[in-house]
Amino acid sequence: MNINNEKTTHLALIELSSAYYSVHIVLRHKLQFILSKKFQCAKTGFERCAMQITIAIKVKLMKQSKSETADDTNQITDGTKQNKR
Repeated sequence: MNINNEKTTHLALIELSSAYYSVHIVLRHKLQFILSKKFQCAKTGFERCAMQITIAIKVKLMKQSKSETADDTNQITDGTKQNKR
């Protein structure tokens, strides 16, 4: 009966070791994934804010430039362009 207990204990240790190894591999892969993503998008709040401000300024300047271009030249009926100023 002692031999059966030893075999059972040995099998339980093998299964436990196998499960531990599987968990270790999964955790290692998760850690590698997290670290790879972290460095791809490692922007601070300040950097995000600066990007948003830059984009807002560029959009406003582009809209302003388009409206000035539309105001400066006016297409008249014969197909020529005439300045309003």
